[in-house]
Formats: sequence, structure tokens, C-alpha cells
Amino acid sequence: MKGPAKLSLAIALALVGGNAFALGLGTIQVRSKLNQPLDAVIPVIADSPAEVSGLEVALASAEDFQRVGLDKSRVDVPLEFSVTSDGHGQTQIHVTTKDIVREPLVDFLIVANWPKGKLLREYTVLLDP
Repeated sequence: MKGPAKLSLAIALALVGGNAFALGLGTIQVRSKLNQPLDAVIPVIADSPAEVSGLEVALASAEDFQRVGLDKSRVDVPLEFSVTSDGHGQTQIHVTTKDIVREPLVDFLIVANWPKGKLLREYTVLLDP
């Protein structure tokens, strides 16, 4: 993310009320390799289990991509997002593709919406051969 876009996003997020930050997204953990369908998980960080109730995740809109200085057309494989549990009570976002990923670098912006807020987060995945 370029400097001015990063600053704009930081300012916009700072203006949102404190309750909007009761939910966060952790570091992506990739479980697949290059030339395989993408399989990755993102931990959801929440103050309480109630915070993740109603959580919906999707690829951000073209307007959101533009607002943060990213090019949505560079996301060349359809990404699927599902909110799941890891079996230990930890909510996570499962990021997958049906198609094989042939590019070693996948850069995307997701939007997480829940009853108390909205969060945009960029992820860059480097797939090992």
C-alpha cells in the first residue's frame, strides 16, 4: 500500500468509534503451494464470541480497492471466503480457490462486516513451489 493511501486509511479508521475495533484479523497462514488451489486461514481476533456473530467476509469492492490504492484487476483467481471455527473455539476465515493458483504472489483486499463495524485488510500471499 502506498504512503498516501495508507495514511488516508489510518485516518479514516481512527475516526471510527472504538467499538468498531473490537474485532480484528490476524496474520494469514497459507497451507497450500504454488500450482495448487489456495488454502489459507486468517484468525479472527475478538473481545468475545458475540463479536463474531453475523461476521461476513468478502473480496472488497472495486471502490475499496481504489480508495486504498490497489488494483482489483490484479486478483486473477476467484477467491472464496468462509467463516469457520478451528475446533478449539477460535473463529477463522478460510480463504480458498477452486482453481489452481499459478502465480506465486497473490495480493488481495478483504472486507469484514459485522453488526458493530467494518474492516478492510490487505493480504499478500507468497506461494512456495
